[in-house]
Amino acid sequence: MSPLDRWLLRAATAPDAPAIETAAGVVWSNRGLRARAAALASELRSVGVRPGDRVGLHLGASAEYVAAILGTWWAGAAFVVIDPAWPEDRRRNVLRQAAPSALIGAPFDDVPCVPHDADPLQSEGMLVAPGACAAQSEAWVLFTSGSTGQPKGVRVSHAGLPTLVDAQIDAFGLRPGDRALFGLSIAFDASLSDLLTALTAGATLVMAPTGLLADPPSLRDFLATRRVTHADLPPALLARLDPASLPSTLRVVVVGGEASDPALLRVWAITRRVVSVYGPTEATVCTSMAIVDPVGWDRPSIGTPLPKVRYRVVDATGTAVPFGVPGELLIGGPAVALGYCGPSDGGAATRLPRALAERFFVEDDVRWYRTGDQVVAEPDGAYTWRGRLDRMVKVGGRLVEPGEVEVRLGSLPGVARCAVLPEGSPARRLVAYVVPTVPLEDVGRLPAQWDAALRALLPAFMVPGRIELRTSLPITASGKVELRSLTPPPEVVTPDPAEGPTAALCALWSRALGVRVGPHDDLTAAGRDSLSVLDVLAAAEAEGWGLGPGLASHGATVAEMVAAMLRPADRAPAQPAAQDAGGEP
Repeated sequence: MSPLDRWLLRAATAPDAPAIETAAGVVWSNRGLRARAAALASELRSVGVRPGDRVGLHLGASAEYVAAILGTWWAGAAFVVIDPAWPEDRRRNVLRQAAPSALIGAPFDDVPCVPHDADPLQSEGMLVAPGACAAQSEAWVLFTSGSTGQPKGVRVSHAGLPTLVDAQIDAFGLRPGDRALFGLSIAFDASLSDLLTALTAGATLVMAPTGLLADPPSLRDFLATRRVTHADLPPALLARLDPASLPSTLRVVVVGGEASDPALLRVWAITRRVVSVYGPTEATVCTSMAIVDPVGWDRPSIGTPLPKVRYRVVDATGTAVPFGVPGELLIGGPAVALGYCGPSDGGAATRLPRALAERFFVEDDVRWYRTGDQVVAEPDGAYTWRGRLDRMVKVGGRLVEPGEVEVRLGSLPGVARCAVLPEGSPARRLVAYVVPTVPLEDVGRLPAQWDAALRALLPAFMVPGRIELRTSLPITASGKVELRSLTPPPEVVTPDPAEGPTAALCALWSRALGVRVGPHDDLTAAGRDSLSVLDVLAAAEAEGWGLGPGLASHGATVAEMVAAMLRPADRAPAQPAAQDAGGEP
């Protein structure tokens, strides 16, 4: 049974149970969410959407976004995530490749648009025919980074969803009455499993306010006030939170997206159930899991495969390797995606490199995906992650192809040659090494112009946090950039409160960003991101400084922050409202 059918059954048997609690505290019941989803399905049908079509969701994270997913499936279509925060160029690129028949949310280009607040009264009696969510039909298209300079759309089917949802509900211990945080980016596929497991288990999906995961003090308050029982948190955030400071109502923490320090997870697992999950976007979010043992968890394990998921570890020739020998992980079974967007599936003509197109293959009627991840198969049935075999890297938990950034940067005026590399382990940000077409002393505002151009072309997490100018790049005998010779050792700056708050705060930012920061330097230009903000907030809190999250995220310079540090910060979360804004009037 598809997640949509399971949720519709739950909505029919428990119509008044809370399905969603918005960031503002408004509660949507199952009845109200069902009415909104049905109304959207009806509107989609009225503008010509038919089973097998695609619908773009041009919405941010919200209760309306959840209703749009369910309404799209109800109409028999697949949804395409189009994050409004993306630059316009990227959104147009996604529309061109995915070719959706309609949009839900804000209008964009000439695609027919259905407003997200369709009237529920117009939907009664409208039902999608059984089989609209057939196993091999598309469920969604999610775009990820691509080495060609263009994002690539991953076509995920419904086939792997029932197994995924069942396995995660069981591992998470989700049940009616639980309250699951929805805080990850909608462009991150793990957010979809967070959504589906909560709804189908009968738990309440608690929508996080924008920026909550970048503000540990507000996150602690929110988890306590909203009585959150389950939270999917980025590994980098766990290192900045004290599990003892979190409310006892938080029973389960899910972690994935990048390798985590085993010692850190053991500490968290002492007081809570910690579930480590693994899976590429090309294999329906998650293909293996493990419950972290607070005593024996001593390696970056990706756990054991989910039911119906097959793992093989092979060498460069495709030959299986024995236990304990590193090799590339191949994933097989119904969870494997249908492929990438292209003319064969109704999308726009998209030229994929042969190596990329061959990541999917069929053998003995089983569809397989070459992950590019290096793993080791252990005798106990679990697998240990060893790293990537290509240049793909996780930045803030999201897989990025540096080649895509290089293609975009290399096409800009004034760039003669460039290379883009991750910085930090795990990667905190990207760094661009650029040889300009003019002498270094004549570069002027070119780096600022390159940064502005990239921000108009790429999502924020893919924009290099630092641009380093070079007169040349090290070249191998084959003419390629010698990447290993580019990365310098990080600069270590130690804060000294005795030197005064300005000097000490400059030291904190310098240590967080890996570059020396002066009192009047523009922090955004220096590479400030959500992770560096977390680092600085945690260090400032330890010193007893009143550096609010808003100031750390948006203050232009250290001098501005110091001048405003005595200003009180209002972190009080909204209280849940006793109403059902998702239902019929």
